[in-house]
Amino acid sequence: MKQELQTIAIQIDWRELNMAKFKLSFSDVDNQIQIRKGNKCLQIQYDSGNDLYNLTEYILGKFTIESEKRFNGIYADSLKEFIQDFFKFEYVMDKLLRNRN
Repeated sequence: MKQELQTIAIQIDWRELNMAKFKLSFSDVDNQIQIRKGNKCLQIQYDSGNDLYNLTEYILGKFTIESEKRFNGIYADSLKEFIQDFFKFEYVMDKLLRNRN
């Protein structure tokens, strides 16, 4: 796996997503990680020229894509927020750390 994909995986805390039964797939060809749960899919692609991320959110129908939204120029520290908002998911470790303070 390319270094860029490993970095994205760490930034989105792939282990916690995996434990929460999300399906993750990695593409070395276009520096992209796809996160899927149910009929929702989020693609995260690294733009090395700008050191930013481009995201595409999909709502999948039975045979087609029902909805698609693109977000370009996203900073790394916003990736988890996009995941939480789109999937209505809360990172357990982040919640524990917030409650400690």
